[in-house]
Amino acid sequence: MPGPTVDSKELAFKVIQPSEIEAGTQLEQIVAAVQDELPRLPEDGQVLAQALRRRLTADFGTVWHVVAGTDFVIEAAEDRRNFLMVSIGKLRVVCFQHEQFMGSGGLLSMIDWNKILQSIPYFLMIVLCFLYMTLTNLCQEGRGEVKLQIGKRLQAYMCSDDWENNLGMLGACVLGSSFCMRKVRLMRDAQNKKAR
Repeated sequence: MPGPTVDSKELAFKVIQPSEIEAGTQLEQIVAAVQDELPRLPEDGQVLAQALRRRLTADFGTVWHVVAGTDFVIEAAEDRRNFLMVSIGKLRVVCFQHEQFMGSGGLLSMIDWNKILQSIPYFLMIVLCFLYMTLTNLCQEGRGEVKLQIGKRLQAYMCSDDWENNLGMLGACVLGSSFCMRKVRLMRDAQNKKAR
């Protein structure tokens, strides 16, 4: 049997935030939905929050966060909309809709491509170090036979007579590109400072 419900006849429904709600807005519809739903819901804050979240999601779409209780602190998300704080007696209810990443590029629009481009030389240097350690182990003369099939394939493919020279040239290219990219970034930063 469900517990006692919130009796709105005995307790006054009050909107705490926002202080003013414009007529005809979606927020006004949300307040009406919350006011309509609260009297039918149990006093248990957890059950009340879940039921209210279902109602708001059904009526106004996703993503809703609802907190209900008498004693809590909440820090709402920065990218929120339809923020609402109401009270009915001692019970407080906070609900807000969290924005989803709906940009034209989706998750790709969130990526900072400049940082990725700046980190490529460092990543290549790390790969170069691991490649050097692997090739030193696979290609040194007097090394016994490699037992794993993948090791044999790597040894046949990568170990030539001048593997050290090839790896040295690759290292020089990585190091050179690292210095060039840093110089370009410093020049661009200097131009931006002059433009200010």
